[in-house]
Amino acid sequence: MSFIKAERDDPYYHLLVVYREAYLRASRGKGLRHVTRDKEPFHHQQICRYARVFGIGYSLGQCTKKAEEIPRITDLQAKYNEILDIINYAAAAAIIIGEEMAEKGVSYVHKEIGDTASVPLRVEEIKEVQSPSDCPAETGRRAVPRYPTEG
Repeated sequence: MSFIKAERDDPYYHLLVVYREAYLRASRGKGLRHVTRDKEPFHHQQICRYARVFGIGYSLGQCTKKAEEIPRITDLQAKYNEILDIINYAAAAAIIIGEEMAEKGVSYVHKEIGDTASVPLRVEEIKEVQSPSDCPAETGRRAVPRYPTEG
């Protein structure tokens, strides 16, 4: 079995750490609260289902909405969580594109990855990364773009 592994001196170490955090957010944090069926696979969850129904514009629109919200968030952990959510919405779009590629006979999984996806970074105690009260989608708060005013 091979792993995607990056030591601290690897130029892509921090990128792998962020991907790991996005995975944990989807699988054990906010994403887990949105799963309606026990252990429903990510590619069957709402985040991907809606992208199949409405196109990847749904996922990319969610990325844009969250990107607009981030500058107004004062709590650094909440900002970080929103960025992880953007990564997960972008991943949903990539999954849908990958499915379309597979339907056309184009392989989108790198040959070195095969049927496994592993990241051997230590998983410390998992805690809820964002309370429901901090999530604009769950509180009914809306992101309102702020544009510079003239004059």
